[in-house]
Amino acid sequence: MSKVEETLQAQIAALMAANAKLKDEADKAAKARLSMRVGDKGGISLYGLGRFPVTLYAEQWLILLGMAGDIQAFIVEQKALGTLQTPEQKVAAQAAAKVARAAKVAADKVAPSI
Repeated sequence: MSKVEETLQAQIAALMAANAKLKDEADKAAKARLSMRVGDKGGISLYGLGRFPVTLYAEQWLILLGMAGDIQAFIVEQKALGTLQTPEQKVAAQAAAKVARAAKVAADKVAPSI
């Protein structure tokens, strides 16, 4: 191996280590933001994934957790097929929907429907 190749290999190894460290920190931060609570009716709510909590009964959580491997495989498969929305696509779709709603409101003001 030449000196340049050795240097590149060392840099790649250092970058991979730094990347792994950042991923670990991000995972810890994500877990720190999640919280759980038992509701009045006995449902277990998981907060921090989105705007609203995810609430299931204990038996449902156990079924879901038992399917974790299947769910992960499904996600990987769908990503490979390109059927899942990327965050950028989701933002674009929300913006388009907002524009469409605004256009409808404007059109209704000009010519109210009967």
